[in-house]
Amino acid sequence: MGGAWHDPPVVFVFVLTGIAILGAVALVASGSGDGLEPVATDRPGPWTPPDRAVSGDDVRRARFGVAFRGYRMSEVDQLLDRLAGEIALRDELIDELESQQGRPATAQPTEPRSDA
Repeated sequence: MGGAWHDPPVVFVFVLTGIAILGAVALVASGSGDGLEPVATDRPGPWTPPDRAVSGDDVRRARFGVAFRGYRMSEVDQLLDRLAGEIALRDELIDELESQQGRPATAQPTEPRSDA
């Protein structure tokens, strides 16, 4: 029958295998060899075009990178700030054009009620 795991030849093979594994780890850790693949980003590209006004389709296609506990708040805040500014600018332009044509300005939306 074969030898037990604690026989000298078996222990010798285990030690050589351990040394080979530690050597391979040290080789990879030191940067020798092929190294690792470049890191691929999982973040989506720009969600809105910087050279024109945001359209409804741009908003529908907007995707945000997911952080540890949800979306990246800075990306969402940046898009919402831009949308708010562009909507305000469009409203002012619409009001100005309607006043130039002698039409009444569009009704301003009222603040939502808080049912407290």
